[in-house]
Amino acid sequence: MPSASPGGGIGQERRRESLELPDLRVVVAKPMKNERLRVSRLAFRAISRPTSVAALDNERSFESRTKAVQQFLGRIEPPLALEGARVLDVGSGYGALCFHLAENGAARVVGMEVSPSLVEFTRSLLTGPCAHLADRVEFQLAADIDDLEEYDFDLIISQDVLIYIPDLERFTAALVKRLKPGGRLAIGMSPLWYSPWGGLIKHTTWLPWAHLIFPEELFAERGHTFFGDSHMTVRRFLGVIRNSGLEEQYLAFNVVSRSGLLATVALAVMSALRTVPGVRELLTFSLYGSWRRPA
Repeated sequence: MPSASPGGGIGQERRRESLELPDLRVVVAKPMKNERLRVSRLAFRAISRPTSVAALDNERSFESRTKAVQQFLGRIEPPLALEGARVLDVGSGYGALCFHLAENGAARVVGMEVSPSLVEFTRSLLTGPCAHLADRVEFQLAADIDDLEEYDFDLIISQDVLIYIPDLERFTAALVKRLKPGGRLAIGMSPLWYSPWGGLIKHTTWLPWAHLIFPEELFAERGHTFFGDSHMTVRRFLGVIRNSGLEEQYLAFNVVSRSGLLATVALAVMSALRTVPGVRELLTFSLYGSWRRPA
């Protein structure tokens, strides 16, 4: 039997030996993690689109948004009353919606935008091709909804903005506060997080739901940024909007403008499958609706 030494004996020797042994869990886990990442990277490369897609310049982006404005407004029911209205466009982007609203009767349109470069671009249009609307359209740079000090809007429109909002409860409450009694909130957003192209991955990969399969760092390596995506879901949005004090006027899912046979069949299949428990979120890519603040 080993004898104990004055300095602590067998127990101390064993403790010293245990300290010198490597943690096998770390030794094994790290290579395994690296190997899994290597395999994932190879698989991700195989399902990725080419990275040489050229970005549109401001003028072409404005033109493309202008063509899409009527399409967006046509998805909101009942039709929005614009004549003499005071309107807030949350996330005005290239300004196409703001100019359309003013052209069609709105008395005042405020475009709220977080991007300084986009605000600069839209303001330049007010001294150029859209100068005839300068007395009715204004673009404001606001990093947060609470930076906007104007209230009593007849109509607030949010197009493809809420998918980026992390604090949906606070944001929605701020919108409601800026509506006058009887005013309307019109919302359209796509793609929702769990849908096939959630996180706007369509330009990065051809594989639906890839953002739910591959780690975010692989998307970053391909130059794809999720821009603080709020992971917006149907359940989350409806939970907030139905506790906002607004009256629901209209709500629709997976609204598209395509009328081809393939699109019609695909939508019919998705609509049928959405009723299956646990599948609704995966097959809901867009949401459109309108709500009214009680008078």
